[in-house]
Amino acid sequence: MFLNTKQVRAIVNPIAGFGAQYTDKTVEDKASKRRSIIWHFYNPTDANNTLKQVQITFAKMGVKNKVTRTGTPSNMWTHTSGGEYVRIIADIA
Repeated sequence: MFLNTKQVRAIVNPIAGFGAQYTDKTVEDKASKRRSIIWHFYNPTDANNTLKQVQITFAKMGVKNKVTRTGTPSNMWTHTSGGEYVRIIADIA
């Protein structure tokens, strides 16, 4: 089963403890309905725990959406705060 963006948000928001911050297009093609739903964390442990819980929940449900975890370091010179991210690929609802 492949979930759409609304279904993914409904399942993951309670696990993350808050709503997803944003949704990005994953390809430049304007006709594409593929999106990346992103939850942003400042603490790597929180991001890791959320990732594990989402993977377990999706496995029990038979969900095939791709779940990844990424991170960006902060940089005081460029004024970027960095952070840890959990990203899930889904089709827009």
